[in-house]
Amino acid sequence: MSTASDCPSYILAGNAEVAPEILDQLSKSIFESVRRRVAENSHNALPIAIRLLKDKSIEVRIALTDNKELLPFIALDLAHDESSDVRFALAENYNTPNTVLELLTQDENPYVASRALRTLERTFSNYSYTESLAA
Repeated sequence: MSTASDCPSYILAGNAEVAPEILDQLSKSIFESVRRRVAENSHNALPIAIRLLKDKSIEVRIALTDNKELLPFIALDLAHDESSDVRFALAENYNTPNTVLELLTQDENPYVASRALRTLERTFSNYSYTESLAA
């Protein structure tokens, strides 16, 4: 928390019952911790997710990868994020669409590529994704 004054906003930003208009306001907060919490909230609206996709904070974009209702096209955009930390967070998330994980197996960063491959293999525990690539 940056200050005690942003604590109520932080708590409100994580509430699944908060009105969309309030989430929209909170997504513009000066406090990164509040924007991060909005990004994690699975009830945020599409315009909010799109705004947070372009947030200057890597931590906010990483929090977006943890959103349980992450839309495939948002995940695809995050797969092209300039930050390898964001791409790595996406690659290790089991909620990431398989097509996005497959794309990340070709990432320029070997850690991201390896993590995406491991996530795919664990998703299909009886299936070796690396064997299918060799075939």
